[in-house]
Amino acid sequence: MCRRSQEPGLGKWNLPSGFLEKGETLEEGAARETFEESGVVVDPGDLELHAVINMVAIAQVAIAFRIEVATKPAVSPGPECLEVAFLAEGDIPPEDLAWRIYLGNEPQRYFNEIRLREYTICLGALGSSQQKEFKSREYGIKSVRNV
Repeated sequence: MCRRSQEPGLGKWNLPSGFLEKGETLEEGAARETFEESGVVVDPGDLELHAVINMVAIAQVAIAFRIEVATKPAVSPGPECLEVAFLAEGDIPPEDLAWRIYLGNEPQRYFNEIRLREYTICLGALGSSQQKEFKSREYGIKSVRNV
């Protein structure tokens, strides 16, 4: 998790995130942003799709991935982060999580899936003309890799 050094969400915790650069795949962009914000190197080929969130009000789509690492890597905050840390479920007070009001049950779902090792892909939307709060569906998956 990264504590943001700028608005929006200044001082709040968030997953490493950003925008794609021209010529990148989704996985390459996620790996690059993870490195730029946290100093953690991940192989884009090891990323597993976690969620697709339609953010209609700001004309963006967020794609989230998950990865399991064998050993806890060293972290080093990039310029967009005040602090970087591996945090457990109870380590982040809800008021310190960026955009918590919009996340619905997403944080609980994420940690439940890790505990159970049964993963889904979430298709969500927030801020559409029909739906002002977070709404999502989960699709069960069976990984072809042992993650």
